[in-house]
Amino acid sequence: RAAGQTVTAATSAALLLTEWIEHNPDGYEPDRAAYGRDTATWVNDLAETNLPSDPPVQLWAGQLIVLAETRSAAVAAAEPTPMPTRPVRGPRAENAEPIRLAEAFRRYQYEREDEPTLVRWARAWWRYDGTRFIEHDDESLDRDLMGFLDVVVAPQQTVDRKTGETRSEVRRVTHRNKTLSEVRKASLHAFPIIGSGAPQWTSSAEGDPDPVGLAPCSNGILNLTTRELLPRTPRLFSTTAIGTSWDPDAAAPAWLAFLESLWGADTDSVQALQQMFGYFLTPDTSQQKLFALIGLARSGKGTIARVLRALLGVYAVVNPTLDGRAPSPDRLLYLLLVAVLVAI
Repeated sequence: RAAGQTVTAATSAALLLTEWIEHNPDGYEPDRAAYGRDTATWVNDLAETNLPSDPPVQLWAGQLIVLAETRSAAVAAAEPTPMPTRPVRGPRAENAEPIRLAEAFRRYQYEREDEPTLVRWARAWWRYDGTRFIEHDDESLDRDLMGFLDVVVAPQQTVDRKTGETRSEVRRVTHRNKTLSEVRKASLHAFPIIGSGAPQWTSSAEGDPDPVGLAPCSNGILNLTTRELLPRTPRLFSTTAIGTSWDPDAAAPAWLAFLESLWGADTDSVQALQQMFGYFLTPDTSQQKLFALIGLARSGKGTIARVLRALLGVYAVVNPTLDGRAPSPDRLLYLLLVAVLVAI
């Protein structure tokens, strides 16, 4: 310090103790246990002491030993200070009852804009993926519940072993098998249950259009009647969505050229195909019609089917087999119908 150098706890303690031992090899041995408890405080006290401009090392070491002895005695006489308890953090439920845990599970994990993103329909769970609802199997729900119960906290009644007093304390809820089963059952009351078919609104709001005329897209919900693009919301329960975004100014010169190569000036065929595509965009089946693409090999049927698959999304297209399409005894009639269509 007198030489203008910085004094730190680590360097000062090490150098002073080394010098003191070298000058007093047979002298007093300091209490190393006490010395190591709060070295920084001792050195800071030393730094605030008025010393000569060129103090001997022995004087510094002596004061350090005195401070160590004083500190050791003070620590031994002091009452033990209890370690402060840190508050338990995590998603918080109102209490540890299964229904309250299920409500907290919904609030922290399955809500968006105060609307649930998990619903029950057709005896299965359905999860909102940002565009549409997809099936959420029981194993996935159990995995989500176990992860939630690992971190959720709730006020619980505890008994002090010393005093016998009962007090409320926020603690973690352990996910025992019983708790997991009870919360799973309580989830049937915490999440909406869809009673009829899709699409439909899970909660009503003024000005909601008819859900049958809505088509979820990657960039919103398209009103097929007004061509208005509505914001996406989990309030619309729909299991299908268009496989692309809605762009009212989009052009498709390659597609139009392809249709012209197939039918030339036959606009009726082009309009019929357009009606078929538009019909597939909605859940409406009131027309009671079956569409068939009939033509020679390499006449464009496969291209039309691939474009339609891309438009609707792969998840919205199925490829039934002849063996599993119709149950017996109607299977024979179905095979005869397929044979007639193939012959045509």
